[in-house]
Amino acid sequence: MQNYLSLHRHGAVRTELLGHPEIALRLAVAHMIAGSSLWRVEAEPQRAENEAIAVSLATSPSAERFATERVQVMHLLGWDGEDTTLARQRYGLSAAHSLEELLTTLLGLSDADVLRVLTCVMAETLEAGTHLTDAIGAKIGTDMKNWWTADQTFIDLLRDREATAAILRSVAGDATADAHKSSMLKVQKKIVLDCVSGPTNDNSERWLPRYMAFPPEGYTKRFRA
Repeated sequence: MQNYLSLHRHGAVRTELLGHPEIALRLAVAHMIAGSSLWRVEAEPQRAENEAIAVSLATSPSAERFATERVQVMHLLGWDGEDTTLARQRYGLSAAHSLEELLTTLLGLSDADVLRVLTCVMAETLEAGTHLTDAIGAKIGTDMKNWWTADQTFIDLLRDREATAAILRSVAGDATADAHKSSMLKVQKKIVLDCVSGPTNDNSERWLPRYMAFPPEGYTKRFRA
């Protein structure tokens, strides 16, 4: 009887829900955050392969801006902002209880605020290391010049001699590149960093390697996006 009643009630509610997209939107956001036995959405962990990469990412303008928005969204939900992620919040309660609380909160927010929450959760759960990132970046016109500048970590990770020589030529010119054709890789990389971050370079903050473009490009025929 419990199964009979549950399924018929569920069937009626989900069918009538089709006529209430504003509630469905809020339900979807609540599920993205709290999860359920049918929903499992995880925040992208952004796992760095070493400490230097982790520090570079953590101190980037994009990380700072995203963290600020996430705290503001948490405040919209009535949270204190101390949680590190939005997705998969449980608070030690059952998933159903969490969903009910979230839905009640979201029903009290405007469509604009709900979409702001949705956008932040979607961005938080966007998987890294996939072509989807490239596709979205190209679609919305992401300009990495606004979010990245060359740092020591990037230079340290340049290990391809042919690519480094091409970068050196592009930032330092033919004369310098030709003069250092036989120089050690670390010497070439130091010159690159000096060229793109030195005080005499007015466009140092605007330089981008081809790897940072949308879609990304390389400096050798061996490059694979």
